[in-house]
Order: sequence, then C-alpha cells, then structure tokens
Amino acid sequence: MLHANKALEGGLTATRNAQLAIMRETFPELTRVVNPLVQARQVVAKLQTSARPQTSMLHTLHTVGHVFPRGTSNAPTLAGINYADGILNLRLHAKDIASLNAYSEALKPFARAEVVSVDTQEEGVDGSLRVQPLAGGSL
Repeated sequence: MLHANKALEGGLTATRNAQLAIMRETFPELTRVVNPLVQARQVVAKLQTSARPQTSMLHTLHTVGHVFPRGTSNAPTLAGINYADGILNLRLHAKDIASLNAYSEALKPFARAEVVSVDTQEEGVDGSLRVQPLAGGSL
C-alpha cells in the first residue's frame, strides 16, 4: 500500500508540474501560480469582460457583409481580406472608382471607412478599403 501511495503522489506531482508549465506558457504575465484551474478561469473571465466585441473581427465582417452591395452590375467583388489591430482591409475589384466610393460611403453610419488606394485596370479598378467599426456602430 505504501508503494501505491508513493506512485500516486509521483503521478500527482507530475500532473501538477505539467499544469504549472501549461499555465506559465499560456499566461506568461502570471508571476505566481497557486491554483492553475482557478487562475485560468479568472484570467479568461477577465479577458472576456475586457474584450470589446463591437470591434471584433466578426463584428466588422458582419457590418461589411450587411452593407456590401449584391446583385447589381456596380457591385464590387472581394479580392482579398486582412484583419489586424481592429482594422479590416479589403481588396476589391470594381467597375469604377465611383463604385468603391459608394461602398465606402454606405459603411460610414457604422464604420470609419476610406478608400486607401486605387489601381486602374483595363476592366475596372482594383482598390483597397480600410474599415474600422465605430464604437456604437452595430447593425
């Protein structure tokens, strides 16, 4: 029985050490880990309450998608997308510059939107649009 207890203690120690290693790797800002499960839940809860969902990538895509013109000959087509630091960058192909500007203006009640570059092509224009949701700009 003593041998079994020693084996269990060794297993528990190994498990605890693994938990501590995972916590330190996942949450390097924690200087002291006492109870990994409780502390992980606390950190996650804090991140959830401090997150600003109105500026998340999904919120921004939702806004862009609802305003995106569909089914018209003037509707731009999406050529690429990039999201970083709360800003969505869209690469679009459109019939003309006016179509890009119209889409940018349609977004303005919900987001800061600006055409940042335009490259004239033989069959229309390729443009980049920068979109950042307004604080209360939800659909």
